[in-house]
Amino acid sequence: MRMSYRKLRRLNLLTNTERCLVLRRLYAGKMLGYLERGYRVINIDESWLSTTDCRHMKWGERNKPNTLSMPECASRINIIAALDTEGRVYLSMT
Repeated sequence: MRMSYRKLRRLNLLTNTERCLVLRRLYAGKMLGYLERGYRVINIDESWLSTTDCRHMKWGERNKPNTLSMPECASRINIIAALDTEGRVYLSMT
């Protein structure tokens, strides 16, 4: 069947598209302006850990990418962290 058991590479559904890169650059420019004027900025970030699929390898055809798209909705642990310009850190896990 010409199959092999290899390490699995995961692909994000949204990658660093040109639109995302431009939006990040615009955001950074605004934030630098606010910091120069002495504003207190709180930066919030959300991350998650998948709890349903822990595979690191899978069977796949030889000479073809061994990838697995991540589903849009899955059971996971959400982590929300915030950091302000005065050095305070806030954390929430759900």
